[in-house]
Amino acid sequence: MTEDAMAKLRISGDRKARYQAVAAAHGTSLSAFIRTACDQAATGLNAAAMRADLAVLRRHLNQIAAFANEAAEGGLDRQTVHRLAQESASMRTIIDRHLAIG
Repeated sequence: MTEDAMAKLRISGDRKARYQAVAAAHGTSLSAFIRTACDQAATGLNAAAMRADLAVLRRHLNQIAAFANEAAEGGLDRQTVHRLAQESASMRTIIDRHLAIG
């Protein structure tokens, strides 16, 4: 954020310095940090909570895959087991992609 833009913010110099320190800790400029925070506040998104939810979903998918394998051993037909495995793998791929990005 330029000095001119910083001067336009109606907050104390000490508070500006703290905001810049937080932004630097996140590896971004103050303006990018504020823009991201505003976007998240406007849309109600919380990246950390989303990552946690995706991690939980991945654990559930792993359980589904394990149950499908157990069901196959107990008499579930091969085609149904194959479809369950494909669905689980597709969902796991999507979740892993989101976890890698976030």
